[in-house]
Amino acid sequence: MRTVFPAVVFAALVGLALAACPGAQVKPPIPLGDVQVVVRRIDVVKGGYDKLDVAVVLAVTNGTGNDLDVGADLDVALLGEARSSDDGSDDGSGDEGAGDDGGDEGGAAEASAASAPAEAVGGSRASGQAGGVARAQNTSELLVPISLPLPADAQVLERVLGWSRSRVGVQGKVRIGLVERAIAGERDLATPRLPELRLKNPQIARADEGAGGEAFITLLVDNKNTFAVTIDKLSWDIAIAGKSLRTKEDGATHLQPSSVEEYNESIVIDESAFPAKVLKALLKKPSVPYVITGSLEVRGIRRDFHFNGEMQFPR
Repeated sequence: MRTVFPAVVFAALVGLALAACPGAQVKPPIPLGDVQVVVRRIDVVKGGYDKLDVAVVLAVTNGTGNDLDVGADLDVALLGEARSSDDGSDDGSGDEGAGDDGGDEGGAAEASAASAPAEAVGGSRASGQAGGVARAQNTSELLVPISLPLPADAQVLERVLGWSRSRVGVQGKVRIGLVERAIAGERDLATPRLPELRLKNPQIARADEGAGGEAFITLLVDNKNTFAVTIDKLSWDIAIAGKSLRTKEDGATHLQPSSVEEYNESIVIDESAFPAKVLKALLKKPSVPYVITGSLEVRGIRRDFHFNGEMQFPR
């Protein structure tokens, strides 16, 4: 027996559907096989010694004729030092993710990897979400912002900062329209580096018609990171001819991205520094020895430095 709904009842049902979704358009279902999502790369937006603000970039290729809503819920973890490309291992340049349903065995492997979270170095793990629209017949990028904390333990952090590059794992879920798929991949990131401290051409000159002298010391603090960093403590001691003549300690020091900070010290050598006889003998020498020692500290990590040599008097 057929049941025929009166036209008025059918109209009422349609009205309810449209009221629930204002402006909605009825579209035919779109097969997921026309869409691919991969982990393209991970960009460091802002760095530091406590955390890295990164953007996981997903490439969404929409081969359908309709725009699709895309959402991602991802987890990232610091897995370890990046593997060397010399041994033929993955260098992080490829794409991994949720593809079509065309029988690719890699899709099952990715889903399995996403369901088993990898162990994070020093508990360095975080998550983030983002959403957007994948335009029809186009490849769009979806950026998922995540703040990845670096290890809190000073010894673990020091080991991490010693790596040239770090391996970061990505796993989670991607929603494409009404379909949800697992996604997983690994990418390499440049590891933050501790600042380098260098000595720039120390000099000495006679002054007061040969009755005294002056030494000029320049210390360079080089931040090779592409982001600003903070040194918690920077200190040094400058000894000339075996006597400490300048001691300094700075608290928090902010270094701009890819920059070199200069610290200039001018040290007067006179009878306030050495007894008259010692000073006279010192100024007659062609050169004067110096020793500079110090340290910089970052989140409980201490790096000592030591410079020594001879400063030549101008002839």
